[in-house]
Formats: sequence, structure tokens, C-alpha cells
Amino acid sequence: MRSAIFGLAVGLICLGGCARPGPSGREVLLLLTIDTLRADRLGCYGDPTARTARLDRWARRGVQFAVAVAPVPLTLPSHTTILSGLVPPEHGARNNGFFRVPEDVPLVSEPFCDAGWETAAFVAAFPLAQRFGLARGFDVYRDATDALPDGTRRSRPEREAHRVNEEVFEWLNQRDPTRPLFLWTHYFDPHAPYLRHPPRRFPVRDAYAGEISFVDRQWTHLMRRLEEQFDVVRVCVTADHGESLGDHREDNHGIFVYESTTRVPLFFAGPDAPSGTLEAGPTSLTRIAPTLTEWTGVGSEWSHV
Repeated sequence: MRSAIFGLAVGLICLGGCARPGPSGREVLLLLTIDTLRADRLGCYGDPTARTARLDRWARRGVQFAVAVAPVPLTLPSHTTILSGLVPPEHGARNNGFFRVPEDVPLVSEPFCDAGWETAAFVAAFPLAQRFGLARGFDVYRDATDALPDGTRRSRPEREAHRVNEEVFEWLNQRDPTRPLFLWTHYFDPHAPYLRHPPRRFPVRDAYAGEISFVDRQWTHLMRRLEEQFDVVRVCVTADHGESLGDHREDNHGIFVYESTTRVPLFFAGPDAPSGTLEAGPTSLTRIAPTLTEWTGVGSEWSHV
């Protein structure tokens, strides 16, 4: 019998059942990171005006953490924490664009790769470009440094969520179907500047909420595709940081570390995650990497945690 602790973050929630058989090509673990998403702008975190029914539904199907804290309100440092389980003084990525993750920093993609899983990442914005060091351990790493459809280039290119999905779907059509898949997908849309997407239900002054609703719809398309293609679908959804939206006289993020920019959503859902579980105690994004390896049986220990 195998008794696994779900979420090393809390050491409280036990996954039931016997020893898991080895994973097959019909199993996928999705890590979805939604850039710049503050927790209190989702319905499942208490916003009655949010149009995030699809994300809310998945959060309630699994284990939701009421208070998850990002170490820093910046994209590269916080994503490095998500993938390594280390905080910035330990992993060395302290800002966007100026730092590269050192080669000796272990990343969660590596044990999946070593265990025979196919590993793929599709990221939506320049701060996570391959040059900054997070591609290690991924068989495929598609970043946003390519030309935009109109042939122009931006100084900080971004793919919108539906473009990320298109690339994921195209790749899924030709992947090796015999191997289980660890898939990291990154949506950047809630990051400023905020675009308005049809149908335009949100006023210009709350285009941020519109971006989140747009991501919610794109998440549905992604999950539908994964559920069609895989028998076992596990997901971890989180954000790298939040957004001030005028709190403490900061419009966006990156300067202060108040709750608005450091409290993020975090939930795990899948066939062996206890449905409808809400963990009230605080946790940190450092706990994601060890939880993913423990949950899938890829590794019961994260050596540096």
C-alpha cells in the first residue's frame, strides 16, 4: 500500500488508494501559470462579480489553498520559485531580463524527464524566454520571442492565450502518444497593458477583469482538449504574482510586496485529489515543485527542500 502526502505544503491531505501503476501515454500533468492574477479577482476566492466560472469549477473539484504567497511580484523570479522550490536569494534570479537561472539550480521538469515523461513548455511572454534558463529538462520549450502574425516585433513580445493554445494543440497532434506528459502552459494576458476581448462585457476601466475572463474561456478550450486526449488529467493552477490596481498608489506590480501583489490563487485537481477541499492555512509557491513530484510518484523527495 502506498500512502502519499498530497501537497508537501501542508502535510495534511492524504491521497488514498494503493500503489499507483506506472504512468502511460494517456496521463498528463498540467501546470498552468497565469501571469499577474491576484487571487481576490476570481469567483472561488470571493469576487462576486468575477466571470471565472470555469476556473472556479476546477478549483472546487480539487484542493484549493486559501492563502498562497508568491515570493516576489516579478515574472522570472517567481516562476523560478515555482519550478525549483527555492526563493530568489537561493535560486539567483532576482529580476526580469537581467538574470539567468544558474545551471546548478534543480528544476521540477528534470525528474519528470529522467522518469521517462515527455516534457513540454509553452510560455507567453519575453521574461520567460529560453535564454533566461528555465528550458532545462523540457523536451520542447516554445517561448514568445518569435515574430507576431503581422510581421512586426515588440520589445517585449507576448502571445495571447488563444495563440498559446493553438501552439499547444498543434504540438499535441504530433507528440509521442506512448509517454506520459508533463505540460507547463503560461498565459500572460492579465499583465498590463490590458486588452479588451469580445464580447466586451467589462468597461474600459476594468479591462483587467476582462483579461481574466478571457483567460477563463481559453482555459476551458485547453482542458477540453486534454480530457479528450488523455485518460488521466491532473492540473495545478497558480499565478506568479498579483496586481496592485491602485492599491498603495501602485498601478501594476514590481515595487511593493503587499497582499495585492503577493497573494495568488493555487489549486490542484485530478482523479486522486480530494474534491471540495479548502486549505485555510498559508502556503508558498515553493511547495509546488515537491507536490507535483510526490503526487505523480516521480519522486517522493525534493532533495533541497
